Amino acid sequence: MIPSVVDAVRDEIKKLPDNLQNSGLAAAAISLANQLELASSRDCAGIARELRTTLATLREMAGNELSEENPIESLRKANSDL
Repeated sequence: MIPSVVDAVRDEIKKLPDNLQNSGLAAAAISLANQLELASSRDCAGIARELRTTLATLREMAGNELSEENPIESLRKANSDL
């Protein structure tokens, strides 16, 4: 089963530090996910763009505090040890 947009966004937010999980920006991301699930096809692109930007901002604010390491960074670290 494919997860809903809201479930996927909530999973992303759970990976953030506590202060960001409870932020207005995280709440906005969940609200946008709800809107995206209910949106007409005409509105989907704009809402999806805002949701993507909001999640990217949250990830950027989290920086190195994300609970799950970025796979690209893992590869980069592994290659630097060679």
